[in-house]
Amino acid sequence: MKGNTTFVHQLNVDDNTSFAECSVPSISFTIGTNRDGRRQNGSFLVSIHLSKGMRHMYKRMAGVLVFMFLCLVAGLAASTNQLTEEIGRSGIVFVQIPSGSFIMGQSELAEPLHRVEISQFHLAKYEITYQQWSEVYDWAVTHGYDFTNPGEAGYNPQGNRDLNPVADINWYDAVKWCNALSEKEGRTPCYYLDAKHQHPYRKGRFALKNEWVKWKTNGYRLPTEAEYEYAERAGSTTRYHWGEKYDEGAKYSCLVRSHPVGSRLPNNWGLYDMQGNVYEWCWDRYGDYSAEPQIDPVGPRDGDRRVVRGGTCCQYNLLESARRLNSVPVLKLKYYGLRIACSVR
Repeated sequence: MKGNTTFVHQLNVDDNTSFAECSVPSISFTIGTNRDGRRQNGSFLVSIHLSKGMRHMYKRMAGVLVFMFLCLVAGLAASTNQLTEEIGRSGIVFVQIPSGSFIMGQSELAEPLHRVEISQFHLAKYEITYQQWSEVYDWAVTHGYDFTNPGEAGYNPQGNRDLNPVADINWYDAVKWCNALSEKEGRTPCYYLDAKHQHPYRKGRFALKNEWVKWKTNGYRLPTEAEYEYAERAGSTTRYHWGEKYDEGAKYSCLVRSHPVGSRLPNNWGLYDMQGNVYEWCWDRYGDYSAEPQIDPVGPRDGDRRVVRGGTCCQYNLLESARRLNSVPVLKLKYYGLRIACSVR
């Protein structure tokens, strides 16, 4: 061997890879990451460069180097499901949901099955708590908003009431609360009373249309039904996000009574209570699925009912990822709550 010796280990670096370099004396390694700095699944390159003075020591160091390499690979693998998180001004934690596609629906439960593509968005890690709801509610009613219901703490709540999910709210309450939080934080509201987006929705009960929503602004909104199922599945294709049978369900959801948010295990994307605790209002009107592939669907243009998703602690037999329920938007129940989304942070 002459000059410096390079030992290279390479695993299928894709076309979207950039590189960040680290080094110690006489040794350097390069790890592939994607452009926003988050590691790609199994997509990296590691090179170890040994100077001429060190190559005679390689045999003695080989075991140590291999151990270091395996630790590095293990660390990368362990972090692949750790999505980017951010805490908003109001203390709400958001998870950055990656873009992707999935088969929406389930045989004999929600048909027809169809492929849906979802753009990147941000989703609250937890259901909105009663404490978070109350803080925004108190601000909103002094800033031009009205609500039909003040909200309650969960369904027969256990533990800290303030940390239970808010419940007993209708769809109109949920939508106006999203706008109020946006304005409270100095963000642009998502929901308006006109297609030109000139009059934010703050009062009354109106059948908001899809085109009245400012989808790509930095304000807060309800997730669409497709976004909810995509995030709930978190890459899974099974009946529940944890598997085909409910046997493991108690690890992810409570029974009979609601609990403080985040008390059970999260799904693979770090989202809590996506199946169970309280139902969560979605934006969409309820209607039949189309068999055609779709990109970022927002639901039917017409209809009198809105979608609720995620199941509840008092109906644990209705927790499947594809399970669809619907309700008239004026209805409030002890197990109707919300989780919020944001297109742009």
